Amino acid sequence: MLSSYITVVGNVASEPRMEAGEKGERCFFRVASTERRLDKETGKWVDHVTTWFSVTVWREMAENVLRTLHKGDRVVVAGRLRSHEYVKKDGTPGTSLEIDVDAIGPDLKWRGATIDRTERSKPGAVEAAESGEWSTPRVDADPFGGEILPSASVSGEPEVATAAA
Repeated sequence: MLSSYITVVGNVASEPRMEAGEKGERCFFRVASTERRLDKETGKWVDHVTTWFSVTVWREMAENVLRTLHKGDRVVVAGRLRSHEYVKKDGTPGTSLEIDVDAIGPDLKWRGATIDRTERSKPGAVEAAESGEWSTPRVDADPFGGEILPSASVSGEPEVATAAA
């Protein structure tokens, strides 16, 4: 099945709400994206057409959205775009645009955010973590730039200097 992938920057236009479905919990809300252009004659920014999207977020991400995002928040939404034809109450045809979300977050151009890391468990994750199978080696890195320092080794063990013959 072919699908169109889209990234939209806009405002949460309705308070997110949670529903239980056959495939798990999902969160629904609307996003409004308004194109703005600079009017060269007046030097002012002018709003143009607003495009409305119905947004669906699934499972754990749905719970995170419900806890985090609210009506009026500026967001970046990425996912699969679908259109749905329907008949309006006045009898005229309409089209709704729906995004099935793969990734979503606040637009950091307009506000800051604090990351609250969500722990995920996989079958056997506790056993793997306890056995050290998933342990992450310590690597020294520059705290400001993130660059790996020359003294760090790939294995996480300190480098041992060997004398050249």
